[in-house]
Parts: sequence; C-alpha cells; structure tokens
Amino acid sequence: MIRELAIQILVLLGGRYFDAISQIVRLSLRIAQRNKLIIKVPPFLAGPSIDERINKLDETRKNLLESLEVVDELKKDAHSSKQQLEEALAQLELARTEHTSKQQEIENLRQIARSDIASFRQMAGVPNMWLERLVGFVGGIVASLIASILWYFGAKLFEQ
Repeated sequence: MIRELAIQILVLLGGRYFDAISQIVRLSLRIAQRNKLIIKVPPFLAGPSIDERINKLDETRKNLLESLEVVDELKKDAHSSKQQLEEALAQLELARTEHTSKQQEIENLRQIARSDIASFRQMAGVPNMWLERLVGFVGGIVASLIASILWYFGAKLFEQ
C-alpha cells in the first residue's frame, strides 16, 4: 500500500528524472517480490498499520470504559460516605441536645434536693451546718487542751 502510494507520487511528479527513478523503484519492487525479499522501511517512515491503530483504539475504549466504571464506583462510595457522615452528624446533634436537656434536668433535681434538705433542717430544728462545724472544731481544740493539761499534771504526780 505504501509502495503503491510512493510509485503514484513519483509518476505524478513526471519528468525524465522522476520517470527514471520511478522505473528503478518499480524494477526493484518486482525483483524484491520475485525473490520474496523483505524491504525494510525506516521506523520513522513506517507508521503503525491500520489494524494496529484499530486495536489500540479498541484497547483505549476498553480502558476508558473501565476507568468510567471505577469513577462511578468511587462516586457511589463518596455518596454513601457523605450520607453516613450526615447521619453521624445528625446523631451527634441529637446526642448534644439530649445531653443539654439532661444537664438541665440534673441541675433542676439538685436545686430541688437542696431546697428539700434546707426545708427538712428548718422543720427538724437542725442548726446551720457551718455553725455546727465551727462548734465541733472549737470543742475539739478545747478538749485537746484539757487532755494535754491532764496529761501534764498526771505525769507530774507520778514523777514524785
């Protein structure tokens, strides 16, 4: 095919010089065909054949379809991840709301307990807790002093 194209180009150019060259090329091609010689074309002149191009295009199409399938799968995964994230965020917000309401309930219960304890102390006649602690502390100091004095004098009595 390339040979025929080259021959046609040489014939079209015409002229004695080109006629002579075209006859030489035809003659060399006939000799090569009779002797079953393989004529090597330089790689920069020889391009891929049409069959090779078609095969490459088919392979490229197959690779492109596989790539599109992978992209679709990644897109599905991204959508499912996004949906799971949204669900998790919604659950987190619900938990925060519940936590806030439960904290408010606990604080209300603590206030109720404090008021119940205070009202019970008033009804039972229990004095102020801090006053009780102060009296107990001072009483402990006085008792310690008395015990120390008794120990001191008791030790003196036994020494004599």
